[in-house]
Amino acid sequence: MIDMSLLATAGLFVSIAALRRQRSMCPTDPDIGSQCDTVTQAPQAALFAGIPNARIGIVWYFVLLLWSVIGILLPLPSWSETLITLGAAVSFGISVYLTIILLFVLRKPCALCYAAHAINGVIVLVLLW
Repeated sequence: MIDMSLLATAGLFVSIAALRRQRSMCPTDPDIGSQCDTVTQAPQAALFAGIPNARIGIVWYFVLLLWSVIGILLPLPSWSETLITLGAAVSFGISVYLTIILLFVLRKPCALCYAAHAINGVIVLVLLW
């Protein structure tokens, strides 16, 4: 559960940074790349009901962090892991779709996006391991 807590925390930070960039609250960071500005303004940056993907990511990673911390402290029912695994699988599927969009439609690199997608992939691997 500690590894899941670390992944969820990393995802939370990446999602917050992406939301800040989308809202233009921070200056362009050369380490992240100005291409993220273009990507976060694209229609694909808000797949569900106009809610920014980064905001959905913040909620997902917070729920995952809460689940993993509670799991460290208390025994959790088995259905909770099934539910989290299902959520992780959906999240990873969306990450694959968004990565394809980044590479072949937008053709713009976005380090924050790639980081979030990679974290989602590792989360699925950890849960299925």
